Amino acid sequence: MGYSLPTTGAPLNPTPPRPRKAAADAAAIRSVNSERNDTVDALRLVAACAIIWFHLDDAPYRRVAYAGLAFFLIVSVVFHFRSALREPWPAYWSKRWKRLLLPWAVWFVIYATANLAFHKPVIPTEAGLLAGVLAGPWIGLWFLPFAFLTGLLIFPMARCVAGSARPQGSGWWLGATACAAATIPVVSLLRDAVILPAPWAQWLQASPSLPLGLALGLAQTAAPEVRQTRIQVVTGAALVASALVAPFALGMALAYSLGVLATSFALLRPRKLPAWVGTASGLCLGVYLVHGLVISALKRIPAISSHVLPWFAGTVIVSFALIWVLRRIPGASKAL
Repeated sequence: MGYSLPTTGAPLNPTPPRPRKAAADAAAIRSVNSERNDTVDALRLVAACAIIWFHLDDAPYRRVAYAGLAFFLIVSVVFHFRSALREPWPAYWSKRWKRLLLPWAVWFVIYATANLAFHKPVIPTEAGLLAGVLAGPWIGLWFLPFAFLTGLLIFPMARCVAGSARPQGSGWWLGATACAAATIPVVSLLRDAVILPAPWAQWLQASPSLPLGLALGLAQTAAPEVRQTRIQVVTGAALVASALVAPFALGMALAYSLGVLATSFALLRPRKLPAWVGTASGLCLGVYLVHGLVISALKRIPAISSHVLPWFAGTVIVSFALIWVLRRIPGASKAL
């Protein structure tokens, strides 16, 4: 049936070898280009500034600015998936612990200390201890445990894809794309039907990023001749789903439509940009973590906080400068 008979003395192997096409596909998806994408770095800078804008009191167009967080969420899943294809579990777990949970723990203590200094509750406890811890002493900290959890969920998914008979086939990608398109309206309906406390409300709204990032990650690992088309199909499905929910969930529709457009653009249009773009992009997690403190500090200066533009500009400049300085302190970069 297509197998040659063993030579004399050769051991008989009753298990047919894995088809060469499947083995080649598995090798191909594990070798997806892992070089730094400067377009992603540039958009990270834009997204970080958008998140700062979103957190300013009474800033206009805040619903548009929330797309910065959607971009971060989707991109993080794409890179979780890419890493899970190549890295063994111990290395994968270790990197995500150091990159996400260690900074979360350090900044949990920093914000808790600030709350104590200003005679505020350390964490919100109205919804229970677990919700209070995951929401954190500053609400922006919900993002890191969520990103860590999505990373853990992505690993077995990626390994199932890599170990399947057709890892580059359309089945996995179509399933993730359909799930992504369905999740956006489902989540928008649940968000209005069920009033959830922090951080569960934030986790619910962020949940479409998991199938969206997975679908884009699968599309990126496809054969070169279909890769661009698959990324465009995922983007189109997300845009259609967002358009359907726009009449009753405009903020969510804007966030995911802009977030997936930005992610797709970065994946389809990788560029080499000046070195400072990558350097500044490496500061973005620290900027996200510190900007809550900077906003609060500048709010106490009426000449700055009375106008949104100087408040925004001051927060961006001080946050980036502060993280740039802190990263030069030995050991501090682990928490940034």
